[in-house]
Amino acid sequence: MIKKILKWTAWISAVLALLFVIAYWTSPYWVPGQLAKFFPPSIKLESLELERPGLTRTKVKNLTLQIDGDTQLLLQLSDTELHYSLWQQELLSVSAEKATITVTSAKSSSTDSEFQLPQTITLPQLPVNQLSIEQVQLKGIAAQDIAISNIQFEGDNEQLQLTSHINWMGLEADITATAGHHQQQLSSINLEIQQDSNQLTVSAQPMAQSGWQFGLNGQITQIPFIQIYSADLGTINFDLTGSLQQINDKQFTAQLAENSRLELPIDFNRSWFEQQINSYAKEYGLSLEAKKLANQANFTLTAGKATDIQFNTKTQILDVNGQLYINAKTKDIELSVITESINFDLTQTLSAPEQQISSQIKLNINLPATQYQTAEKTTTFLTDSINAAIHSSVKLANGHLAFNTQQLLAKLGKSNLKSSSYTVNIPANDWQGSANWSLPLAGTLNNENTKHENKLSLQLAAPIDVQAKLDKETVTLSQLKTQVALKNNNLQASYTAKQLSLYEQPLILYEVKGSLKPDPINAAINGDLSFIQASYLTDNVAVDYVSGQFDWKLLKQSFTAKGSLQHSQSTIPVRYAYNLKSGTHNLQIDRSSLPMMTLKSWTPFLKAYPALQVTGGDLNISKLSGDPLKLLFEGAMSIDKLNLLYDKLALNNASIADNLSRQSALQGSVTAKIDSIELAAGIAIRDLNFKLDHTATNYRFKDIKGQLLGGTISIPRFDMHKTTIEPFSLLLSNISLQQLLTALESEKLSVSGNFDIILPLIIIPGSRQITNGTFISKKPGVLKLKSEGGKEANIAFQALENFHYKELSGTIDYNSEGDYIITLYALGSNPELYNGFPIKLDLTLRGNLPNLLYSMLVTGDMATPVIDDLKQKQLLKIQ
Repeated sequence: MIKKILKWTAWISAVLALLFVIAYWTSPYWVPGQLAKFFPPSIKLESLELERPGLTRTKVKNLTLQIDGDTQLLLQLSDTELHYSLWQQELLSVSAEKATITVTSAKSSSTDSEFQLPQTITLPQLPVNQLSIEQVQLKGIAAQDIAISNIQFEGDNEQLQLTSHINWMGLEADITATAGHHQQQLSSINLEIQQDSNQLTVSAQPMAQSGWQFGLNGQITQIPFIQIYSADLGTINFDLTGSLQQINDKQFTAQLAENSRLELPIDFNRSWFEQQINSYAKEYGLSLEAKKLANQANFTLTAGKATDIQFNTKTQILDVNGQLYINAKTKDIELSVITESINFDLTQTLSAPEQQISSQIKLNINLPATQYQTAEKTTTFLTDSINAAIHSSVKLANGHLAFNTQQLLAKLGKSNLKSSSYTVNIPANDWQGSANWSLPLAGTLNNENTKHENKLSLQLAAPIDVQAKLDKETVTLSQLKTQVALKNNNLQASYTAKQLSLYEQPLILYEVKGSLKPDPINAAINGDLSFIQASYLTDNVAVDYVSGQFDWKLLKQSFTAKGSLQHSQSTIPVRYAYNLKSGTHNLQIDRSSLPMMTLKSWTPFLKAYPALQVTGGDLNISKLSGDPLKLLFEGAMSIDKLNLLYDKLALNNASIADNLSRQSALQGSVTAKIDSIELAAGIAIRDLNFKLDHTATNYRFKDIKGQLLGGTISIPRFDMHKTTIEPFSLLLSNISLQQLLTALESEKLSVSGNFDIILPLIIIPGSRQITNGTFISKKPGVLKLKSEGGKEANIAFQALENFHYKELSGTIDYNSEGDYIITLYALGSNPELYNGFPIKLDLTLRGNLPNLLYSMLVTGDMATPVIDDLKQKQLLKIQ
C-alpha cells in the first residue's frame, strides 16, 4: 500500500514539475494576452517588452497603454514588475518605479458637444486589483509637469482605493480616494486632500433621479499661489452638503442642505485699511478715528434651511430660493444678509428690470468719534461715538433697489454742532425710527411705472437738554423732543421743549414747539415756533402770560422771524431778526393796539401797588423796533383814554405819547395830557400837562402844569431814578382854600381869598418830608373858625371866629417821623372883638400825623386832623 502511495506521489510530482517548466517557458506569451483581455475597448496595449519571467512575477522593460476618450491618455511604465498566478493564469498586481502620463486632446472631439451630467458611471474591469507606482510624471494638463509619487491602488468587487502624493510647482499634497461600486457601477466616491495644514474632503454619490449628492468640507489655512497686498486670509472653514441634478441639457439644479457653511476670515493691511476708510469717509464729508477701527473681518455663508439653486447655461439665468445667511463682521460693524429669493440674469446689468432679489439685512455699527463737515466747511458736527442697529428688507425689482426697515435704532455719544457764530452742545441721546427707501439704478430714471416714495422717520427716544452758545448769549432747551421726517428730497423736523431760557437775559419761553425744513436751493432753513407763555423779568419790565407764534428763517448768518404775541384778548404783530455773526437782536412791532388793563402784569413798579386799578385806555404802537434784550428801541407809541383808580384818587382820560430813541435802554421823550386827577370828592387837578424824558431806569418830568381849586398847580422838574426820587417843589398858585373847604363840607372853618403855596418835597422809601414850605395870601380875606367854647373859649379862638385878615402867611415843615410844624402869621381884626382892634397872630402848630401827606393828597381831608390835634394839645399861642 505504501509503495502505491509513493508511486502516485512520484508521478504527480513529476507532472507538476513538468507543468512548472512549461509555464515558466510559456509565461511571456500568455501574460500580454491576459493583460489585453482585461482592458475595455477604450484601452489599447501599445507595447509590452518582458524579460525572462519567473514563476510568480516578471520584470517589464516597457509597457505603453493608450486610453481614448474626450482627451487621450498615453501611459508609459518603466522598471515595472507584474505579479501573476501561473496556476490560475491571472495577473495579480503591478508595481512600477516610474510612469509617464501624457494628456492630449482627442482628434475626434466636437466643439458642439453638450455637457451631460452622467446618471451612472461604469467602472472598467481592471486587469489587476493592486497597483503601486513610486513616481508618475503627468504631462499636458498644466504648463508645468505634475509629479505624483507613492501611488497605491487596491480594488475588489466592492471598493477601489487610491493613495498618492502630488507635487506641482512646489505644491505638495497627499491624496486619498475611495470609490464604491456594485457590478462595476459607481455607488460612491470620497476624496481627501491634505496639503500642509490645508485639508479638503469631497464626497459624492449618484441619486435615483439622475443626480448626485455631494459633500465638501475641510479647512484651508493658506491658499497656494495667492497673495493679496491689501489683506491676509485666515483659516477658511467649510462644510457644504447638498445635491446636483441636470433637468435637461442646459438646465441644472442644486440644493444646499441646511447648516451648510463657509467661513472666511480676513485681516486687512492696517495702512491700506485706514487709507481706504479715510478716503471713503472724505467723499461724504466725514472724518473718523480709523486707527481705532478693527481691521480683522470674518465672512460666513450659511444655509439657514434647504436652499434650491437653478442655473441655465444657455440663458445664463440664476434662480435661488431658500435662506442663505451672509454675515460680515468686525469688532465695530456687523452686516447680516438673509437672501430669500434671487432671480438673476448674468447677461444683463444690475439695473435691468429682469433682475430680482429679495433679502433681509441686519446692520450693527459701533464707531468711535466721528466728525461731519459740510462741503462749504461752514458747519461741523462731532460726536464721541455712534451706535446703530438697522433691520430692513431689501428688494431689487424693476431696476429699483428698495429698503423697508422694520427697526432703526441709533445712539450718539456727547456731540456738538459748530459754526462760525454758534456752538450747540448735545448730551448722549437715543433715536428710533423707520425708513422706506427706493434707489433707481442706472437706465431706469425715466421709467414712469417705477416711481417710489422715499421716507425716513427718526425721533428721540427720550427727552434731552440742549445748550447753544452764541457769541454773546447762551440758550438752553430743557426736555427737548424732536422728530425728523425725510420724504423724497424734502426734510422736515418737528420739536417740542418744556422750556427755552437765555442765560444773559432773563427770558424764558415755556412749552415751546415748532418745526423746521431745509431749503437747499437758497442754503437756508425755514421753520415755525410757538410757545404758550413767555416770561421776561427785569426791574423795569415784566412780560408774563404772553404766548406767541412765529414763522422763521435761518439764512447764512441771519435769523429772521415773523409772527405775533398774544396777551389776554390782544394780538401784537411782531418781526424779529438776529445777526448770528454780530450777536445783535432787532424786534419790530407793527401798528397794533393793546388794552391798558393788561399793562399791570407787564410792569413791576405797578405790581408794587396792589390797590392800583387800570379801568380803561389803549396802548397804541405806530411802529417800534430795536433790541428787545437790551431794551434799545426806537419808534412811537401812545396811550389814549387812560383811566386809573388808587384808593380815592382817580385819573381820567389821559393821553400820553412816547417817542423812543435807541441811544440807551428804553430812552424816549413823552408828552402827556390828562383831563383830570380827582384827589377827593370835588377836588381835582384838571388840564394837567407835562413832558417826560426817560430811560429804562431814569425819569425826568418837566413843566408839569394843571388847574387846581381855581388856581394852578405846577412842578418845574421832577427826577425819579431806579430806587430814588430827587427832592422837588410843588407850586400852587392862586389857590382858593374856600373851594377846598367847601368840597370837604367843612362846617368849622371857612377862608375867603386865594393863596400861593410852595411845598419842597423829599420822598424816600417809607417816608415823605416837607422842608421850609411856605404859603401866603394873594389879597385880604376873612377866616372863620367856629368854636364851641363861646366867650369862655381861648381869646385866639374868639378872634378867629370872624377874623378879617389883611395878611395871612406861614411855613410848613413835615419830617420822616410824621412830626409837623406849621407857623401862622396873621394881621387883621375881628369887628366883634375889641371894637375891631387890630390883632397880629403868631401861631405855631405842632403834632405827629404820620399819614398827613397821604390824608392831604389822597383823601383830601387836610384840616380836620390838624385842628383836632391842636384842640387836644392846646398849643395855640397869641402874640
